[in-house]
Amino acid sequence: MQLHHYAINSIIEAACLYCGPPRKQLHEIHCHAGIEGLYCEGRKDQPAYVTTLASLCLVSRQFNAIATPHLYHQPTTSNWELLARTLINRPDLAGRVKHLCTRGWNPSYVVDTAALPPEVTTYWDDIRQQRHEDGEYDVTEDEDSWIARDKVALVLTLCPNIEELDTIIYGHIYVFCLIKPGSLVKLKTIAIAHGGSQYGFYFDELAPFAEGAPNITRIITWQTGIVDGVGATFENVTYLQLGCSTIGARELRIITEACPNIISLEYEAGGPTVGEEQFSPLELEEILADVVPCLRMLTLSMVNSVGPTEIPLEGWLFRSFAGWEDLEYLALDTRCFLAHWANGICVTPDGELGEVEEGQLPAPSRTALVDLLPRSIGELRITYSSAGDMTRLKPALETLALSSRGHFPGLARVVIPGRGVGDVEGLRNDFKGWNVEFVLT
Repeated sequence: MQLHHYAINSIIEAACLYCGPPRKQLHEIHCHAGIEGLYCEGRKDQPAYVTTLASLCLVSRQFNAIATPHLYHQPTTSNWELLARTLINRPDLAGRVKHLCTRGWNPSYVVDTAALPPEVTTYWDDIRQQRHEDGEYDVTEDEDSWIARDKVALVLTLCPNIEELDTIIYGHIYVFCLIKPGSLVKLKTIAIAHGGSQYGFYFDELAPFAEGAPNITRIITWQTGIVDGVGATFENVTYLQLGCSTIGARELRIITEACPNIISLEYEAGGPTVGEEQFSPLELEEILADVVPCLRMLTLSMVNSVGPTEIPLEGWLFRSFAGWEDLEYLALDTRCFLAHWANGICVTPDGELGEVEEGQLPAPSRTALVDLLPRSIGELRITYSSAGDMTRLKPALETLALSSRGHFPGLARVVIPGRGVGDVEGLRNDFKGWNVEFVLT
């Protein structure tokens, strides 16, 4: 018995990430961009959906005709040139693309243009000539290396309704210069990883998206290491994540000035293989207070930081967020606010070395956390601690527990590493008395 068209469509829509049960977009959920790929909460079953749709395309011609457009919501292929040819020849399918992931594409630095489908070569010639006339593209005879650079942007220009881009860049510059102003108005999320073995992604490469995709709300990068001057402003970006990155205070200011309306910032230090200079937590505090004072969520991990080799000791650790009126979520490791050893130097809040010996670090004051946090805080999360850190911090946690309601009326959750903290029942009960959830990880 042949299924009714409506029944088939219902079956296929149920298997489609974009037509089935409501789901959150990349710009609405927590994501982590790494060299291995973009991981997003709530997207673990994404490959299964693609496999199911591909299988449905093989059931019959009727199923194929209905399922194929849904499969192109998120095309999966390692042959970018064949995808480009299909999108050129089938604008109806090109208009269906919502999520483009290029991580499975061949990462070659040179592409043999003679081996490309003629439709792709013709399209590339036409669009780069248009951008050359706009003054945004320098035509060169070295076409084999330039098409390797342009391939991601080339496919992007074929997808007018794309919402999410997840890509990896291998050392090229001017990667997105084919993008025309206003051509990607539905794009909400950009996730870009650096594919090289050293030094990082040029954040400046994102500049074409400021005009090309003016409605972007989320930028996620992995291994940002170089910033010369973005030269553009992302007015609608509210979420910025710089994973495994190494940038100095100047570069941090350039990036935050280019994204002046962010309400959530996540930064993870990447170490010396990504960049040469690392801003300090205090420099971050001062720059954010100046550029984005309305920040609501801040996540900072300095575990892999270069260390204060060029920064005065008194310019390293956080001082206080007490004056911040909107900060509701703070996640940080103990290197951001506790005295610690880095490159053989004892880093302390006041910058005084004194007679500190190896293995003997000064304890923080009992009011260290109360002094650090803003009145608006809703959740404090300590993400990492070195040996002995939580033992030294426990008195400050006890003070926070006893004074949380008076100082921080919105505090609902405190999360800390369990290693070295000892017996916490007293702490747990004190926090519970103020309806604050206390969690050990």
